[in-house]
Amino acid sequence: MSAGDKMALGGVEIDCISSEHRHSRPGKVGGPVSALTFKFAKDGETVVYTGDTGNIDPIKKFAVDSDLVIIEATFSGPGPDSWGVHLTLEQAMELSSVAKEHMLVHFTAWSFEKAVKEKFIDPW
Repeated sequence: MSAGDKMALGGVEIDCISSEHRHSRPGKVGGPVSALTFKFAKDGETVVYTGDTGNIDPIKKFAVDSDLVIIEATFSGPGPDSWGVHLTLEQAMELSSVAKEHMLVHFTAWSFEKAVKEKFIDPW
């Protein structure tokens, strides 16, 4: 699929938008790469999955009033390697505010520890 494409599969409506993501490796952020955020809808319920992204602005509009948004939360805070690559925990929590429920995924040890400490997630 490409950004803006829509399709149905097994009664599930699938929509997607382009997401900002960049090549990266420790200590180096590279150029942009194609990435998508998906919305799955069936029987009046919607789930949005961000995948890897570094910008929540277009996703916030796409995920408004969704029943569940699944958000990657890789970084515990902003840093030189986070811009445009992955979301910080704070960005993930801001994005979660537009949906009825949220699930954070794609943690590092540092972001997971902070998420538990600040009660963004319950690990049990």
